[in-house]
Amino acid sequence: MTLVDRGVLKTLAMGRRPRKEIAASNGHARGSSYFPPAPAVSNLLVRASSGRSHEELKKELIQQATAQGLPFALLVRALGPGRTEETDMFGMSFGEARPRSPLGDPALAWKVFPDGREELVRGLSFGPVAIRDLRDISAAGTDTWVLSRPSSVGAHAPVSVVAPELLFPDLELRRDTSTAPKPPLLSNPWFDKSAAGKGAKKR
Repeated sequence: MTLVDRGVLKTLAMGRRPRKEIAASNGHARGSSYFPPAPAVSNLLVRASSGRSHEELKKELIQQATAQGLPFALLVRALGPGRTEETDMFGMSFGEARPRSPLGDPALAWKVFPDGREELVRGLSFGPVAIRDLRDISAAGTDTWVLSRPSSVGAHAPVSVVAPELLFPDLELRRDTSTAPKPPLLSNPWFDKSAAGKGAKKR
């Protein structure tokens, strides 16, 4: 089912309850013993009609940061869990000290300098992000990424989103002031190739 085609909304995910614009169901209600059926998608695919390669997007990212007089740009390659709604599936409050952004927080982020050098940065969180901010997307990529999260409607079943890389000229990122666990002092031997090699020789 095509929801949006070249920026034009074509239809919505519908259950059995009609609405003024859409009188018939298209079979997208999801429910469970805890929740009544509600319209929700299970797999959402987003494609760009004129996508760019990762290197082209990175070059444009650097150009936009330089034009704004910024010493570096930020590149986010992975997101943490996002907020779906204010309560969990049993109506209990999350009780978090700092509410999460619907986008989630950057799990892997790098500073990108004008010479192309990248430097890992920790402890970032997104500021307020509204749906209208999606209108400011400068470009999209050809590489796609998959993100799976519980839905905020229907049966709270997992929803997978397959989307390309996106370039924003201006998106607020803050330093996370909450207490974060310190990184381990020793590397995990499972991922230590030298330690794994020595163990194999001993056997």
